[in-house]
Order: sequence, then structure tokens, then C-alpha cells
Amino acid sequence: MIQKIAVALAVCVAMFASEQTQEPFSLHLDRDLSPHAGSPSLLSIHDGVRRGEERLWKTDFRSDRLIRALKMGTVYLPVSYFATVVQHEVFGHGYRIRSFGKDIAHVERYAFGAPPPFGYGGGGTSYGVTEKSSPAHFQTCAIGGVEATAIMAHDVRMKWLTSNTVQAKDNLLQLFSHHDLSNYAF
Repeated sequence: MIQKIAVALAVCVAMFASEQTQEPFSLHLDRDLSPHAGSPSLLSIHDGVRRGEERLWKTDFRSDRLIRALKMGTVYLPVSYFATVVQHEVFGHGYRIRSFGKDIAHVERYAFGAPPPFGYGGGGTSYGVTEKSSPAHFQTCAIGGVEATAIMAHDVRMKWLTSNTVQAKDNLLQLFSHHDLSNYAF
């Protein structure tokens, strides 16, 4: 329930913030919820949260380091972490499962933990398989999560290159999505 409220709040903030800027809020959807559709949508939400936060807490360039660190830890850490987990689970594993077709596998549900510092984070995708599934299907599903986060990391880098600006508040999103595969090693 908390996750649904957090996502709804993020979407509302993103839409509010995008109404007052030149760059429009964009929501990309395709039939199978591919990682190429999920990443720009999540980046728009992340950008909307940044814009909303900047409007709510206007600070000057030389604002207190403690306040900036608190905002990074209480706003951008959970938003960036949760966006990475959603990209990984829904637009990664989920996309690969949906691409097989219901005669091979189907998504049963997603689970998301509260992101740090409010919880341990993480997520999961539960799915069912039929007798037509093979080890190759399982492997494809398994790699789908890190494939999706690699797409997100690439999109963040391209955003920086095309805008000629690195938003410091995107750094955690880039870090989490780029190093997602490392999470499986530890």
C-alpha cells in the first residue's frame, strides 16, 4: 500500500513540476512494458521529483551542507533506489516474462520493500511457468532485470550528454542502475 501511495505521489509531483517548465512530462508505455518504455517514464518521474523538491525547498547555492545531505538521503536516495528497483523488476524481469507469452510463463505479482533509509529495499517478481518453459526462458528472465537497469543507466548518461549538464541529484540513479549487476554478487 505504501508503495502505491509513493508512486502516485511521485507521478503527481512530476506532473505538477513539469507543468511549469519547458520540458514536458512524458509517460512512455508499450504493450509489454519494455525497458525502453519504462526508463524514460521513470526518468521523467525522477526529474519531476527533483523539480518539485527545488520548488518546495528553495535554497541558495551556498546552502548548508547538512541540509543538502539530508535531502539527498531522505528524498533522492529512496526515489532513485525505488526507480531502479521498479525498472529492474517490472520493466526487466516482468518484460521478459511477458515476452514469452502466457503459454510459457506469466507474471503473478511484484513485491517491493521500502527503499533505504526507510527499509531494506529490494524487490521481487513472482511468476508461473508451464511445461513449455525451458532453462533458456529462465535464464532470459533472470538477465532481464540487469538488462533493464543497464538501459536506464544509458538513458541517464544520454540525458547528461544531450543537455550538456550533469544533475547532481541524478547521480544516485546513475550509480544504482549502472552497478545493478554487482548486487547479485553480494
